[in-house]
Amino acid sequence: SGTLGGMVIDRATGVPMLLSNWHVLVGFWQAQPGWPICQPGPLDGGRASDTVAKLTRNAMSANLDAAVAELTGDRRIINDQLGLAPVTGVSQAKTDMEVVKSGRTSGITYGRISGIEGTTKMTYAGVLRLIRNVMTIDPRQAMTQVSAPGDSGSFWIEEESMKVVGLHFAGSDSPERALAIDMQPILDALNVDLAI
Repeated sequence: SGTLGGMVIDRATGVPMLLSNWHVLVGFWQAQPGWPICQPGPLDGGRASDTVAKLTRNAMSANLDAAVAELTGDRRIINDQLGLAPVTGVSQAKTDMEVVKSGRTSGITYGRISGIEGTTKMTYAGVLRLIRNVMTIDPRQAMTQVSAPGDSGSFWIEEESMKVVGLHFAGSDSPERALAIDMQPILDALNVDLAI
């Protein structure tokens, strides 16, 4: 289970795709291009009839927890963030930037970027990986939630401009914190552009 972050366009073919995390769209090392992506996902009761896309490629070789899947065209896709507005582009993350995201589990949450250009070690399907271009996001108000399991794949968006700055992939409860990967390196690694 996770969040289908948003729509991107393949730079080579112009084909619309979904962007999310590797661990949301792929999840295990034997996955092959063309495998079905369901919405809702299997852990939320999704079945083969819920297929909305086919896995295309991922960015784990670049130490980025991200992947894209080509849309099947079986369901109308709205280029919007649930409960928010459409994104307007991509921006560079900066310390103290106020951001917002809409995730599967915690819904709309508000944060402030507290660190950029970090790295972190994560275990994926039994393999320890170093993830690059990591930003940390803290809640804007004390004692509020910023993310929860199932929010992976959400776009972190600069609230003022509605420009995407990062792709959510992890978090913690003590302290309450979200981790996201800088969006531009993901787009470049996957050879896609944000659909706006």
